[in-house]
Amino acid sequence: MESGGKRAAHGWWIPLLLGLAVGLAYANGLAVGFHFDDWHVIEKNPHIRSLASIPSFFVDPDSSSVSRENRLVRPLLLTTFALNYAVSGERPWSYHLVNLLLHWCVVLLVFRIVRDHFWLGDAALPVAAGAALVVAVHPLNTSAVDYVTARSAVLAAACYLAAFDAAVRDRRAAAVAFFVLALLTKEIVFTLPLALLGYRFLAREAGGPRPALRLIGWLGALGVAGLAYRAILLPPSVVAATHASDVGSWRYFMTG
Repeated sequence: MESGGKRAAHGWWIPLLLGLAVGLAYANGLAVGFHFDDWHVIEKNPHIRSLASIPSFFVDPDSSSVSRENRLVRPLLLTTFALNYAVSGERPWSYHLVNLLLHWCVVLLVFRIVRDHFWLGDAALPVAAGAALVVAVHPLNTSAVDYVTARSAVLAAACYLAAFDAAVRDRRAAAVAFFVLALLTKEIVFTLPLALLGYRFLAREAGGPRPALRLIGWLGALGVAGLAYRAILLPPSVVAATHASDVGSWRYFMTG
């Protein structure tokens, strides 16, 4: 049975092939304009037009949108939009390019996690490559890549998976750092400690290395702190508007 290092050496070309698949599937999106929520988050939002506004993203929900009903606490996401604006202004190509590159990162992390952490033996390389290829080109991921404001999903996924990988490898500082970045991007990532607990159970059954319970506890505390941070900054009226929308909290949770 090959070690993870030998499998990585033998499969050095797979990340390039996955990048080619991502490019073929989504490169035509570089010419797409802004649409849907992009108008109030990016096109009409004066706050992303200056890098000096970045600190306000962390403390002022009004900086996230010109639509008061759609304010969010996602400072890392807004920071990336401000950096995009510094590069290409109102031209959307750089925004789409970043989404595409982030999607490639997600695909590579899926490949790495399946290859190294799921006890597949000699089948690890082909199974991991197949799983990553499905993620790379699956139509359900189209909106997260081509719809600029949906970057929250792909950026959060990249940070979430990086934190998961680091936790399993017992790289605790990296796991904490990536989880904090994920929490600053999208609220749903607070589930990471639960995912690690589930993985710990599976690893015990398989006899593999397990993420430390103490680390999982720290990540759980960070997740609660992240939700509290959002609750403090976000006005109750915005939360109430979300509950009253056509897409209720449960449907949004299940799809977002």
